[in-house]
Parts: sequence; structure tokens; C-alpha cells
Amino acid sequence: MDTAWRIKKRRGAREVLRRKSGPIVGGVLIAGLLAFGIEGMTTAVQGRGWEEAPLGAGIMLPALRLIWRAVVRPKVEVYSDGFQVFGFFTRIWVPAGSVRSISTEPGLHMHTVHGDEIFVSAFSGSMLDRGRIAQAAARLQQALPKRRFRKDHAPHAVRAPDWAPMDVLLLFILAVVLNG
Repeated sequence: MDTAWRIKKRRGAREVLRRKSGPIVGGVLIAGLLAFGIEGMTTAVQGRGWEEAPLGAGIMLPALRLIWRAVVRPKVEVYSDGFQVFGFFTRIWVPAGSVRSISTEPGLHMHTVHGDEIFVSAFSGSMLDRGRIAQAAARLQQALPKRRFRKDHAPHAVRAPDWAPMDVLLLFILAVVLNG
């Protein structure tokens, strides 16, 4: 699998596949962490003063972002010429003609003619995704072209890190807060 520093953002996805429970579970987790974090911070401020507040906020904000990236964000964008797979911190472009097979055990995986196995984290093997993995695999299978590339002519899947400026900023805030 090729590695690139940036995959060009594509416009006009035909279809976006993601787990239906992701935004619901992610919203509940984020709301719960916010509620306990705010309660904990108010208790700490009342007991010790405002000195501990930046530490609590500096830990809570990156944790919220990680929950969003892990639960809400994973998806697959279907284009006429391939698939854009969004994972935890990666973005993978998979040309449609390079996909050899799609398997559903123990989660959704794409196998390319080059031997790469690409895990689609939007449809993992968890209980939340049970029943939806087969539907997503069938939809991806329908989007594949009838004629596929041979191994020597097929383009490689391209993996790139997917860091938004918000991620870098929150990691910087976490480092500053933890180092005092």
C-alpha cells in the first residue's frame, strides 16, 4: 500500500456509508463526559480554586475529540472510481478496480489485488454493527466495476494521515497543560 502525506479532497460522493448508531452512541458518550467533566471541574474549583481548571479542560477537550474520531467520524464515501475510507487517524483511497474481494468476518475488510487488507472501521465486528456489516458489504460490492484491473495494471490503495488542525491544536494544549 502506498503512503502519501495528503490525499486530495474529493467532491461529489455518490453515497456515504456509516454506522447508524455512531452519532447516537458518540453523542451519549460526549454528553456524559461533558456532564461528569463539568461537575468534576466545578467541584475542584470550589475545593481548590481555579488552579486546577486548566488541567481538567486540557484533558477533557482532547478526550472529547478522540471519542468523536473513534465513534462518530468513521465512514466510507463511494465514488464512481473508488472508495474513500475514513478511519481513526487515517484516510485511505481505494481505487474500485483494485478491489479483489470484500469480507465481513470479523468486521468489514477490503482486499486489493496487491494483497493489501483494508479494515473499514465504520463497520467493525462490534454488537452495534451486527446486521449492518453485510448490508454495507453488499452496497460496496454493487459499487465495484464489473471489469477489474490485473495486478500489474492496478493502482495501489493510498493511505494518508488525516490530522485536522483541531487535532494538532488539542494535542498542543494537552502537552502544555500536562507540562505545567
